[in-house]
Amino acid sequence: MPFLAHHRHDRPIGKIIELRDSDEGLYFKARFSDSHDGQNVRQQFLDGTLDSFSIGYRVIQKQADRVKDRRVLRLKEIALHEISAVTFPCNELAIISAVKGNIGETYSDLSLEDQQRLADFAETLRSVASGTAHAEMLEDVALISDEIVENAIKASEPDDEEAMAKAFEDAWLSYRIKQTFNR
Repeated sequence: MPFLAHHRHDRPIGKIIELRDSDEGLYFKARFSDSHDGQNVRQQFLDGTLDSFSIGYRVIQKQADRVKDRRVLRLKEIALHEISAVTFPCNELAIISAVKGNIGETYSDLSLEDQQRLADFAETLRSVASGTAHAEMLEDVALISDEIVENAIKASEPDDEEAMAKAFEDAWLSYRIKQTFNR
């Protein structure tokens, strides 16, 4: 599914890689394109100059209703076509919850493939720390010593950025060594 800027079909900025209903509404994860538009919008999210989303859809089933003497139209079923980063969302609750930092700037000496592995690994550690990790994630973390994982998880929400970076780098290095040498 496309991830667009301001519902402009000629300006894709990435793709949706996970999409599901949650108690709060529609939850999604997107991967920004390496294109100028994709990285520009990503930077606007990081800067806080952009923070909202909107959806493009087609109504499949609707129902007229009344709420407090006002006519409303309830959408029973829709076909979702796209998700867009927008300045002014129709639903003011459709805001961003997180943007991953730019691993490419921090770890510019790594290949793009290793930068993606690092981003995925960081997501794994966050999921383990929050208790939302699934079996495949836990297998990755099982490659690392318990002490290093504990330190990285303890540091996943610290006030000390330096301690968090050190714990994460220790866990990443241990993971890569064990993965490389199958130990």
